[in-house]
Amino acid sequence: MSSNFKYSLTKVYKNYNKYVPELKSTAVLRTIIQICVHYIESKSCSRQVLDRALKKLQAADHEVPEHFCELFAAILQLIQLYLRYPKGIVKDDELRETLRELRFQEDCVEDIVKVLRHRDSLSLSYREMRNLRSPPRRLIWRLNVSFLNK
Repeated sequence: MSSNFKYSLTKVYKNYNKYVPELKSTAVLRTIIQICVHYIESKSCSRQVLDRALKKLQAADHEVPEHFCELFAAILQLIQLYLRYPKGIVKDDELRETLRELRFQEDCVEDIVKVLRHRDSLSLSYREMRNLRSPPRRLIWRLNVSFLNK
């Protein structure tokens, strides 16, 4: 793994590290990952999608973490950071090690790694989403048209 990726991930998770232990169930993690993939593929995520996911978890008698939205933001940033790097730069074993250092449970680590292995369709959607969300701030056209008379 690029040490830059590990540094960036630990820097991002500095704010979310206190919420990671709340992620005790793989069902909750998988729901969060589904919402993240939906967000990346559809380029938007309404509050209704999050509410439906919470209701689905509650209906299945899963314990919903108190800071569900913060966990969603953390997993989304993890996926987006991973997708910024070219394929093959971030190795699976080193990704697992970093996630363990960030106090993810072992079954959650495996689920995250499995999802990130299928990066081809996600990478394409992520690139499209990123290009749509960051238009040029200022664009100046300079045309120099010269006519020569002989």
